[in-house]
Amino acid sequence: MPIAIAIDTGGIIPVIFQCDSAADLLAKLREMVFAPDLQDVDAARAWLTSLPGPSGWYETTGEAQAVLAYMQHEADITPTQIAEARARLGRSRASFATAIGIGGNANTRHKRIFEIEIGKVQLNPSATRALRALLVAHDMRDKKDPQS
Repeated sequence: MPIAIAIDTGGIIPVIFQCDSAADLLAKLREMVFAPDLQDVDAARAWLTSLPGPSGWYETTGEAQAVLAYMQHEADITPTQIAEARARLGRSRASFATAIGIGGNANTRHKRIFEIEIGKVQLNPSATRALRALLVAHDMRDKKDPQS
């Protein structure tokens, strides 16, 4: 039974649908006011991935619960894990900072991520959650993480 979680860009109220089939779930998603024209299941999956976490298409309740638990896990991510995640995502420090919600100009964002990667500054809880959502969206969760 597939499940869809959709959080609009305002991030206020999640919509959660569970249906008997992928076709039924697609039909439900098409009814949403803020949904684009969803031609097929692949388009729906791509759209859900573009929304704020934990939005997504999940095949089972267990899969959705695992993703939610992973995203809510508040344990610190080590500087090395942050640097490795950025490298695996193929992002510059400034681009990576933007992706996890760290603002400022490009130089400020670059410097902030550099300081985080060398352990001088810790990633704040909001950026940590955003990083976890980014890793989930790219199917890059740390397999050693107990919440994975």
